Amino acid sequence: MTIDISVACDCWERGLCRPCPINPLILSSIGVRRDWQAVLPGIDNYETVRKEFQSWKDTACDHLYGKAYIFTLGPPDVLSRIATDINSIDENATQLVRTLNYVAFTLYCISGTDDAKWFSKEAAEILATGKLSDTQPLGEVSTHAAVIAIAKGSETSIKYSKPIIWY
Repeated sequence: MTIDISVACDCWERGLCRPCPINPLILSSIGVRRDWQAVLPGIDNYETVRKEFQSWKDTACDHLYGKAYIFTLGPPDVLSRIATDINSIDENATQLVRTLNYVAFTLYCISGTDDAKWFSKEAAEILATGKLSDTQPLGEVSTHAAVIAIAKGSETSIKYSKPIIWY
């Protein structure tokens, strides 16, 4: 199991998605939104509609799966290692370290744009120290690459006013 961070795009809200191929009468009766995970059961031809909706949702705009940003950090133990590395460099990066440890334990978290502002600030401070090595254990993301990825995810979250999803 690996943990990704992602931020959804705002193409749906801005009306930039391709039209959904599902009958509008079905859409209005169940109130489908692109950010929903699936079509709700209880409608005629549920399985067909669900597959058609999922296919559309994954390709409705130029952002694959509706994600403006996505990065794979690695398995939970890697997140714990990254948190430890960050803490040894900057003990003030508490929000970022706390979140990494929380996600390593729970495997899921939603961080709002206020958190993203903290992550962005803390990541910039960590990167400014110049103490992060870009060397990495075999098959793992380096702490340096992870901090850059979290900074990019945070900036994307702020830009699109969307939360960061850790999963």
